[in-house]
Amino acid sequence: MMRQTLVALVWLLASFCASAAVEVEDKCPLLKKGTRWSQSCFETKGEVRQVKAEYRNRIVPNKFGFETIGLSESLELVAVNREGVVVVPGIVHAGDFDYPTAEHGVGRFRSGNKCGYFQSDTFKILGPPIYDACCPFHQGQAFVCSDCVSYCVGPDCMNEQLVGGKGYKLNAKGKVIREFVPRTLENACGDIGVAEIGKMENGNPMLVCNSFPVPQLRR
Repeated sequence: MMRQTLVALVWLLASFCASAAVEVEDKCPLLKKGTRWSQSCFETKGEVRQVKAEYRNRIVPNKFGFETIGLSESLELVAVNREGVVVVPGIVHAGDFDYPTAEHGVGRFRSGNKCGYFQSDTFKILGPPIYDACCPFHQGQAFVCSDCVSYCVGPDCMNEQLVGGKGYKLNAKGKVIREFVPRTLENACGDIGVAEIGKMENGNPMLVCNSFPVPQLRR
């Protein structure tokens, strides 16, 4: 009887360990479209974030040697190289002019509280993450600023308005081609009226001018 009980306990323990291993493994499956990984699939050493060694063989790089991975906890999208090193963090991928459909492949990304630009095919950094706000690349140029705030304009955040600080216009290579002074809150709406600040349902700051309806505004 004692022997049978011990055998049963050993079997249950083995089953539990196997199930736990499968559960951990499922958090970092072979990468394919729509697959998301857990943050636990990565490790950070110093300033380098990298896929853990045991999961690097699940990376399916493109012809340039890179792959994008979506994280399930934060919904962050990152690009890694063949060695699993994160080369582009915080890829912006929600807008029409952002990755993967960004004009001329120039996408935006965020690193901490700063933003910059990268080339979508090669994941080469074009503009380092040194700006506080970055507008999508459009018509051969992009507008960025430092010590400023980017506000959504219109109920569906159709446009962005840079307010305050110092502004720069960049070309498709991420080079500054002109400096400019962004509008202040006092003149952010131009001739429409006085600006009012609110928040979109997703929490993004919104600039409300008199001519815009505000059904999605949260005070």
